[in-house]
Amino acid sequence: MAAITGKTIVLTGASRGLGASIARALAREKATVVCVSRSEDKLSKICAEINELGGKGISIPFDISQVENLSTLVEQIEQQVSAVD
Repeated sequence: MAAITGKTIVLTGASRGLGASIARALAREKATVVCVSRSEDKLSKICAEINELGGKGISIPFDISQVENLSTLVEQIEQQVSAVD
């Protein structure tokens, strides 16, 4: 992976499947992963895994298919982190 240690990444679909695998890989690289998914329970679990693996997991429940509300997602991300890489 590229040098992502200390970087902040927004990852949609983070709660399961490929998204969860990517989240774990980013955690091993000590990245901050802003996890976005509809399932709040699954997000909590993957963020706990991220933290255990050495990264920082931030959970934001959001349905990305709600395009008209994307500005709300951006606001939530900006409240949680200073900048996204």
